[in-house]
Amino acid sequence: MGTVLTVDDSEPVRKLVGMVLRNAGYTVTTACNGAEAMLRMQEQRFDLIVTDINMPVMSGAQLIEQVQQTHPELPILVLTTEDQQRQNRSGNVSGASGWVLKPFQPTQFTDLVHRLLHRANLA
Repeated sequence: MGTVLTVDDSEPVRKLVGMVLRNAGYTVTTACNGAEAMLRMQEQRFDLIVTDINMPVMSGAQLIEQVQQTHPELPILVLTTEDQQRQNRSGNVSGASGWVLKPFQPTQFTDLVHRLLHRANLA
């Protein structure tokens, strides 16, 4: 179905997101921050990135900026506890394809992932 890179500094969140996506048929790789995600992207091709915003070493906002420069076609879904309007005002999420607040509903989350991947494949 697709290969997803999940980036979050919380191990329980990485495990939960990974489980939900694997149960929906996706292949999942995880990273604990943006810097590790960039390393994973050198090793493997991904169809979608799911990232938190607030992380040590390299934030999700920095990751989005980097990915936009190197892989502008790659959809990025923000999964965070941060309010989208506050993040938009600070300019931290420009380039994100979608937004989901934690905690999330697994069915709605996988539906959004599916739509983003479908849209990316049609482009």
